[in-house]
Amino acid sequence: MQFINGNCAGSTSLIGGIHLAVMDIKRVPAYLSKTKHQLKIHVMRYLNAHFQSMQCCIGATESLCAEDYGKSFSVASVSLTEAALNPSKRNEGPLFFCLYSGLMEPVTTILSDWDTNTNFKVAYVVNCYIHLLPPSQRRMIVICKSADDQPQVKPRIEDRAKPMVSKVKKSKMVPTQCVSKYVPHQRPSVNEKKLTQKLSDL
Repeated sequence: MQFINGNCAGSTSLIGGIHLAVMDIKRVPAYLSKTKHQLKIHVMRYLNAHFQSMQCCIGATESLCAEDYGKSFSVASVSLTEAALNPSKRNEGPLFFCLYSGLMEPVTTILSDWDTNTNFKVAYVVNCYIHLLPPSQRRMIVICKSADDQPQVKPRIEDRAKPMVSKVKKSKMVPTQCVSKYVPHQRPSVNEKKLTQKLSDL
């Protein structure tokens, strides 16, 4: 795997490389998905050392973490057929091309030599692009800044009183049982007056 970065103008884009602990090219996509975090930390060390050697000021005064860096993979050991499929005319392809042997073409790393008893060896090359964008272009910083810039609208006193008024209007008056009913006053008849007079005389 070779590490590629384009932050520093005028310098090489190939900043380093490692040998992956996998032999079968078909297992590379699963291997990179499993070890993507550990691999990113390793590539970050190469990129920071490259920034220091090239006197690049990106991220010099910041406290950076792994989420600030961008990383992507591609396969460089491709055949001519696969290279023609790339719309950007780059001699590389996506990782899922590793599953198809007809699209892959290994490169020779060691030539055989009978005098030194050296065996012929081939390998596949995977590109790892690592980038550190300026703070104004990083996704997490833009999201945090957008959340801080949104005004927090406080409800007005009139708006708070509206729900209370509506509740009062909708509430029904329930009559209580303790209120006595009105009984109209009836005048006593003549017989009742006589009876009352006789009782008072007794």
